[in-house]
Amino acid sequence: MNKAKTRLFSALLVGSCLVGSVSAQGKGLGGMRLVADPELLMPIGDSASVAYFELGYGGRLGVDFPLPPLPALAIRTEAAYSILPLADTSISLIRGGLGATLTLQPLSWLELGADLSGGYFYGSLTNASAYAPAYSDQSQGGGYASGGLSFSIKPLRTFSLGLELHYLQCLGDPSLYTGLGASLSAKLSFLSKEEASGTGEVLDSRSLKIEKLDLSDVFPVYYSYYADHPLGTVTISNTTKSPIKDLRLSVEVKQFMEGPRETAPIPLLKSGESRTVELSALFTDSILSVTEGSKVALSLVARYKVGERPYRDESAADLKILYRNAISWDDDRRVAAFVTAKDPGVLALSKNALSAIRGSLNPGIDDFLQEAAAIHEAVSLLGMNYVIDPKTPYADFSKTPSALDFVQFPRETLRYKGGDCDDLSVLTCALLESVGIETAFITIPGHIYMAFALKSDSSQAKAAFSRPEDLIIRGDKAWVPLEITDRKGGFAAAWRTGAQEWRDAGAKASFLPVHESWKTFSAVGLPGNDPDQALDAQALAKTFKASLSAFVAEEIGAREPTLKAAVQNGGKPRAYNNLGLLYARFGDFAKAATQFESALKGGDYVPALINLGTVKRLAGDSGAALSLFRRAYDLEPSNAKLLASYAGAAYEAKAKDEARKIYGELSGLSPDLAKAYSYIAGSGEDASRASDAGAMQGSALWEER
Repeated sequence: MNKAKTRLFSALLVGSCLVGSVSAQGKGLGGMRLVADPELLMPIGDSASVAYFELGYGGRLGVDFPLPPLPALAIRTEAAYSILPLADTSISLIRGGLGATLTLQPLSWLELGADLSGGYFYGSLTNASAYAPAYSDQSQGGGYASGGLSFSIKPLRTFSLGLELHYLQCLGDPSLYTGLGASLSAKLSFLSKEEASGTGEVLDSRSLKIEKLDLSDVFPVYYSYYADHPLGTVTISNTTKSPIKDLRLSVEVKQFMEGPRETAPIPLLKSGESRTVELSALFTDSILSVTEGSKVALSLVARYKVGERPYRDESAADLKILYRNAISWDDDRRVAAFVTAKDPGVLALSKNALSAIRGSLNPGIDDFLQEAAAIHEAVSLLGMNYVIDPKTPYADFSKTPSALDFVQFPRETLRYKGGDCDDLSVLTCALLESVGIETAFITIPGHIYMAFALKSDSSQAKAAFSRPEDLIIRGDKAWVPLEITDRKGGFAAAWRTGAQEWRDAGAKASFLPVHESWKTFSAVGLPGNDPDQALDAQALAKTFKASLSAFVAEEIGAREPTLKAAVQNGGKPRAYNNLGLLYARFGDFAKAATQFESALKGGDYVPALINLGTVKRLAGDSGAALSLFRRAYDLEPSNAKLLASYAGAAYEAKAKDEARKIYGELSGLSPDLAKAYSYIAGSGEDASRASDAGAMQGSALWEER
């Protein structure tokens, strides 16, 4: 008997080790559970009526090893020892075997279980007795089968306590024993690393199947774009017979992300159901360090629940990171991401350029027009050249939306002193945006260039220039198209060329405001910095003055003969006023005042009174301006332009009560126009703004009839 017991226990030990090594391979003891059952055994059938067994007792030890594909199932190894009383003797019963258990956890504190097992038993009399003739050989061995149901509560994550009822039959002819058992079952679980850390998750690689993972190539310049737009898609399927709940997917690229980016949760994925999910990623700006394309590892983690138990599945894939200058022209708005208006080198150049020409500005010409002209000339003075990229010419690559083009950042174009049409357009937009001038890209077949918005509204702009057809009107904004590849003819020539290209392209041209494009493809900030560009301020001021004088002469020369002829043909106030407006709009206030005064020689003429008052106001003589506006007000108290100019002049002349009264009338007559003069009703910072020359120029309202 001792040898038989030794063989039995050795077999059980070997079996347990084999099963454990298979079930827990690579996971330590994670998920393994020890089961201890003190039991009572009640004989039934022949065991009660023929063999006269009495109520027995004993205990069972088991080890459960969960199956990773089906975590609710486990393989069990068990060993048990029981005393089965018989009249004045008893049988010692040893059994050991293998089985399977099913554990369901409908609630976090409740477990329901079922088990089936079988193996080998060995029974022997504790001492021979005349009352047990059937067992005179004193021992018997053979197979056994057992099955049961259990109900347990879990006061702790690693411990459960419950009641188990099971059926036991020791097989043979005749059968040694048949009975029902009742056990007080105690179970101790060994947690996995994840469970021990507090997540309670079980690693499961088969319940949720990844059918298809489709990842796009990553453009570093759009790294913030992928936070709200798909990086790719994954198709997942529930391969279990149970519903999957609270499914969440997360993406992580350790080199370029601070942590995982999680998708919106899927509340329910039914058995057999598949779902395609969009994946996003929150990259850091470190991805802009990629100057050559490379592949990195992407980790995809799925978290979900089956019943109340949490699970996790992990997979990995290669993700292609393109070089940081890469762009595709499937959406022309993408180029806006390269407009780095806050780049230190861009800011330094634009602000130095405007500082150089600040004393040369013409108060009669749109501020933004002059500032754009100065920046255009500054870039030319740096020796910037239009150089077609032989490897990726825009004219060719723009025809193939899926092709990868190479666009330089403004810092790089300044460093190289040249670039393709897309490079120069990006640079000019960045420089203008850095000083608050709105820009837009213009695309025509085979070419890209840019435009900028004037400070004047569309109606003012159309009235100010001799060739309003050279403007692009969008709502209340007037835009100047600028052919940035024309570096030799100066600002005016670049404007004329850009306007002609716009007209020639017609419906084939696209107009893409940078601010609108930034809403989808936001600008990035390159790490590091380049040395500031050395700008010759004196040379720029000289070039700017010459360019501005030529522009003014051209504008005045285009219309002056016709207006002078009208003056000479009868000398009506309207003719003098229109000629004066031509001079005023281009900053020649002395000539303008002469014409307005001529218009008033025959009596008060409201347009001339308003315009002469505006000239006086811009010259700093607010008292004289206020007097002229009062005269006009007596004649036309409901003229919105007059009320605005009148209120502004009164405010500047310290006639605050009068200013507020007139401003109130303006607010009732034209609320939109009144917004530009809201400082009159305010104080502090608004009041100081009223004395700013630029602000006054922006509020100059000319009257033409």
